[in-house]
Amino acid sequence: MDKLKTRNTLLADQSVPCAEGFVHHKGDSVTLGKVFYPCVVKASKGEDTMGVRLAKDQQSFIKGREIRCAVVESVRTGQLKALSCLEYNIRQDDIRKTEDKLMLNEMGLPLAKDGDLISRIQHYSCQAFKALGLKDFGLFDFWVDHNGSPCFLECNLFCSFGPKSVLNSIAKDSGFTDKELFDM
Repeated sequence: MDKLKTRNTLLADQSVPCAEGFVHHKGDSVTLGKVFYPCVVKASKGEDTMGVRLAKDQQSFIKGREIRCAVVESVRTGQLKALSCLEYNIRQDDIRKTEDKLMLNEMGLPLAKDGDLISRIQHYSCQAFKALGLKDFGLFDFWVDHNGSPCFLECNLFCSFGPKSVLNSIAKDSGFTDKELFDM
């Protein structure tokens, strides 16, 4: 999914908080003071942390946590169900790598999080699902700053649906079997 179109849609809708940012095209000049370092640089159409870089020149990078929420649309009723969330194991001084994707407990389930924070992220995820006109399911990533304020990062619309995929793991943590997930 195009991250720029997604961001612009959510900013216009004003129902989901988004992190500050701007678009920079190759060849554009950047005004001093517009970019604060360190900062995350991300390709608009990249996926799965491909093309993501952390620029580390000054001290304004927002340290925090990254939490993903899955939203599934019922094929029978059209109602949205925000499943439990998972928190990524992130490196405070670098970009999350593929091997850091899931923080799991000893049973292989996502770690428990603050209930109020999760409720807000689930609400924002459903709002984003509606604002973007999505169908079936979506995975929504949020950055949570040190004050507990979530900001939308991106929406992912792909999933392997394998037994250990992110969506299936979140559904399992929410009390659904794979069959129940697919029959929603």
